[in-house]
Amino acid sequence: MKRILPGLLFVLFLSSCAAEIPRHTDLHPALPDRIEQQYAQEDSGFAITGKDARPYADTVTFTIGSDPVIRLTNRPAPETLVADLLSLGWQKQGLIVYPTAPTHLTVIIDELLVEVTKPKALYKTVTTSKIRLMAQKNATTLTRTFTRESSGETLRRPELPVLEKGLNDQLTDIIAQILGDREISAVIGK
Repeated sequence: MKRILPGLLFVLFLSSCAAEIPRHTDLHPALPDRIEQQYAQEDSGFAITGKDARPYADTVTFTIGSDPVIRLTNRPAPETLVADLLSLGWQKQGLIVYPTAPTHLTVIIDELLVEVTKPKALYKTVTTSKIRLMAQKNATTLTRTFTRESSGETLRRPELPVLEKGLNDQLTDIIAQILGDREISAVIGK
């Protein structure tokens, strides 16, 4: 009996040290390094909202063999994260944010997902980002779609920080493209 209790305590200690699967991802895309002021009019303002058009809120899924599918969502919601960064970028370009502005911008997340599978011996990762931006001002409406996709294979199961970096890189690139898009700037600056 004296040997069973220490053995049981040791097993419980080891099980408490097991790696815990996170429930959420921690995305943090960045603004471009250089943002130049484009808008000089004092009445240039905008309002921005975000929408998630995806059927599921997952940002990372692991579908490996017969194991249960692991689904991770992001906090804050991706549409809020992207809308906030775009808002900051446009403010740095010289725009003012206010709810009744004549320009209304909507960020729509159509796809934002890293899928990890293991069809054979290698782990396969597919990272996809698809974001629409709808700009409305007076009678003008413009919708632009920005898409990024990448894939890779590895011998070892990819770590979550590597997967998050892939999504962050894609979102950072899309945000830079949106902020530099001439057609969107033309609608805002009308």
